[in-house]
Amino acid sequence: MKAEYVAVAANARMGGAITVVAGLLAAGRRADEPLHLIASPELVDQVGDLSAGVTILGASNPAVRLIEARRALRAFRPRAALLFDNLPLRSGLPEVVIVHNAYLARPGQWRRDVRATWLRVAARSAHTLVTPTRVLATEVQRFTGHPRCVAIPHGVDLLVRDWAAPGRADGTRRMLHVGLPSPQKNMFVLLDVLARLPGNVRLLWTVDPTHRDGRALQERARTVGVADRIDWLGILDRPGLVSAFASADVFVFPSDVESFGLPVAEALRSGLPVTVAD
Repeated sequence: MKAEYVAVAANARMGGAITVVAGLLAAGRRADEPLHLIASPELVDQVGDLSAGVTILGASNPAVRLIEARRALRAFRPRAALLFDNLPLRSGLPEVVIVHNAYLARPGQWRRDVRATWLRVAARSAHTLVTPTRVLATEVQRFTGHPRCVAIPHGVDLLVRDWAAPGRADGTRRMLHVGLPSPQKNMFVLLDVLARLPGNVRLLWTVDPTHRDGRALQERARTVGVADRIDWLGILDRPGLVSAFASADVFVFPSDVESFGLPVAEALRSGLPVTVAD
């Protein structure tokens, strides 16, 4: 097998990784330089109709997936590899590591995190480290000592054309939050906010209530009395995300820290009013 460029996302499942991977696949097709993808089944499912030319990793254990990914990558003999996991693949090829984790955006506070240690190891064999912002590039360079840390901001598609507030006849208003549960997302505050808003306001949430973190949010929702005012949308594919943006009145984003905040950019690009934490 032969591919000029290969992207590896063995364990990545975050929205930023999905958007970047989908964009790279589309750009490769337009330039007639196809990008092969080696990825987890979770990410492939969300990339959707751009997922042609994909090697799906079958192992459920993250460490085993990395071993599978290294073997698959070497079989392609590409000119370069793009890595999304911030983990050392050490393929012997020129590796570009895409760094977009929010925990890295806290200057001086992530040095004890084991993921930061893995990033430092990955940097030793990386040709270049790429981040979505200059601030993050500076922090990553300071920590890893890598001479080539560059910032390339995320681009976003126009998800919803000619957006207008739905203005439903029953007077219901919907606020949307997009993101996977994690401490820096500060998602519990949305439940307290919802409890203080009028009863006609509902929360559209891309959270799976059967997941461990989702169950904690669901329990908190019952405690503050807003469980019946939440639509649990789960993890959405691209068409589902478009539908969610189109049906909302406002986008809310209470994160304490983000490496970029891609959902905010997508909401703004779609014309949706946005409220974010400062």
